[in-house]
Amino acid sequence: MASASGANERTGEEASKRGDRAAGQKPEEMAVETHLLARARTGDLEAFVQLIGLHDRALRALAYRLLEDPQQMDDALQEAYLKAFRSLGGFEGRSAFGSWLHRIVYNVCMDQLRQRSNGGRHLSLAETDGMPVGTVRSRLSQARGLLRRALSEDKRGHDRS
Repeated sequence: MASASGANERTGEEASKRGDRAAGQKPEEMAVETHLLARARTGDLEAFVQLIGLHDRALRALAYRLLEDPQQMDDALQEAYLKAFRSLGGFEGRSAFGSWLHRIVYNVCMDQLRQRSNGGRHLSLAETDGMPVGTVRSRLSQARGLLRRALSEDKRGHDRS
């Protein structure tokens, strides 16, 4: 019969293999995440960026596995991170923050895959507006840059960095 500590070790190893960061986190790491989450909920963008940093590698792996395209992966992650930041108030803590974030990334990736199966968003925008696909991509890139700058400013228009 296995000891209780052996069972806990196996559970922790299985959680690590699944990417369940909370199950394998040390108490100090959980405390840091909890502190960052509390700060991020008050609108602290720097705390949110640090929170994302704790999970970014696993989230990138998930997005790339699903989308198989680095540019679409980056687009999906940016959209997911923005959704997560805007939805922090709705995070109830019934699951680990990382699990909640993984679900958001997964859903955004699935949305992109659905769009791709419907002809792709770049192509459909280009057809609708009569623009070349390259122009649409360029304008989307510019819009993402504006969004990044807007997120880095506080409500009074001051840069948070």
